[in-house]
Amino acid sequence: MPAHRDKTSILPLEWVSLDGRTLDFWVDWGDGTAARPVMLALVDVASNMVLDWELTPSENATSTVRLIKRTCEQYGIFDRLYTDNGSAFAGHLVAGGAKHRFRNGKPKGLQPMGICQIMGIHLKFALPKNGQAKIAERTFATLSRTVDDGPEFCNAHAGHAPGASPSPKVVPVPVESAKAVLAREISRHNREAGRRSQGARGRSYEQIFRDGIEQRAQDGHPTRRPTAQQLYLAGLNRSGFAGGCLV
Repeated sequence: MPAHRDKTSILPLEWVSLDGRTLDFWVDWGDGTAARPVMLALVDVASNMVLDWELTPSENATSTVRLIKRTCEQYGIFDRLYTDNGSAFAGHLVAGGAKHRFRNGKPKGLQPMGICQIMGIHLKFALPKNGQAKIAERTFATLSRTVDDGPEFCNAHAGHAPGASPSPKVVPVPVESAKAVLAREISRHNREAGRRSQGARGRSYEQIFRDGIEQRAQDGHPTRRPTAQQLYLAGLNRSGFAGGCLV
């Protein structure tokens, strides 16, 4: 029997869903290489609003840390993070210090602090083989109808299979063009009015989020802002890829 949950009792930034998805089109990263990009996204569970996202060559911990840090700076520190057990999410940079991880088991010995411990975010991992339970996964499915199959990428597809290889007819799109399309469609996704999801009452996801933030403050639970020390410690983990380009 499916479990029907009432989201109207949850306020924004209480639960945030993290996931990554390999997109179906090919991009040119500007260095002569072409690859299917991975989109990382943080989705607020209460409102369905996409808080922030990152386009990277692969699902990696460095990009995930940067995404979480940027989201905390922009909106405040969220209370709980719900994600799967992928190596980018369950490794030390993100989950260091967590009491339990399905991938790495119970921590042994001295563990480095991950960004979630630094920010005071409680980590909750989805059960193995149950990743579709994450709301971020459902958000990707919605966005794919307008992004993956959009006219901007009509010649950049090589099939939906994970291991699909591009044929000579495939023309990768510049990565900056892909980012512009994603930014446009995610903005539309967040701001589109008339939503009929649970508790939406015709509001956009963005308006649900903003109304909920005001309600948090009125209820005596204002948004936590990261301190200078937290931002400094989180910044020590930054290296490797930045926005799809090597640094």
